[in-house]
Amino acid sequence: MSIPILYVGAPGVGKTAKIRQKYDHCEVLLLSSQTEEDIAGIPYREGALEKRTIPPYIQRLQGSTGSKCLFLDEIDKARREVADTLLTLVTHPKDFGIPEGTDIVAAANPPEWGGGDGLSLPMINRFSVVPFNPDFDSWSNYMRKKYGEIPFVNEVIDRIKIQELPFLEANGEGLDWRMTSPRSIDAAVNVCLNYKEDVTDLVKGLVTPNMASGILMILRDNNDSGDGAQKISRSIGSKAIAKNILRK
Repeated sequence: MSIPILYVGAPGVGKTAKIRQKYDHCEVLLLSSQTEEDIAGIPYREGALEKRTIPPYIQRLQGSTGSKCLFLDEIDKARREVADTLLTLVTHPKDFGIPEGTDIVAAANPPEWGGGDGLSLPMINRFSVVPFNPDFDSWSNYMRKKYGEIPFVNEVIDRIKIQELPFLEANGEGLDWRMTSPRSIDAAVNVCLNYKEDVTDLVKGLVTPNMASGILMILRDNNDSGDGAQKISRSIGSKAIAKNILRK
């Protein structure tokens, strides 16, 4: 088997999507919600022997063809008993029934980006730890393909490219904590194009204040111009609705 890899990066930067694209079959375990039995199987007795059932994700790996990956997502948020089980799984995957040739890849968020405390030194020592940074070019191509040539969307992308708007940012505390990431920007753009009511509060709830102000200003400017208003209006219902977004 290849060396297990641990990608460490902020949430919403495309770690899961990138891993899924690389393999014919990828089993994703969201470890923040998994139990020990989900990972190792349910224990039962067979005479004097204690055995475990084969978890569904391992059954699917065993029945799959082509390149395979076991993706351990949010490994930093795993419960203590799950983390202890993962130490053994990563070291001795065959003992769990994981097929030969299956790559083991994990992902975690650093503490400053909301990471948990499940990454012990023994766990880190079992992986090759690789920083994961968002790829702006891939993301911008995805956004242009997803939304088409809408001036509002293109301007948001262009402002990020020249660093007038952040691509990755987090600030605030508690319920006021907000993050700007490729995923949250996509969500904010989608809200602007598809919600029929005032989107101000929704956008502010999705991204950091800097990004929210920039997106809302671009939306207003495009709605006030002849070029962008028509396309945005069709997306959210009518030109009259688009013209009145943010007018409060």
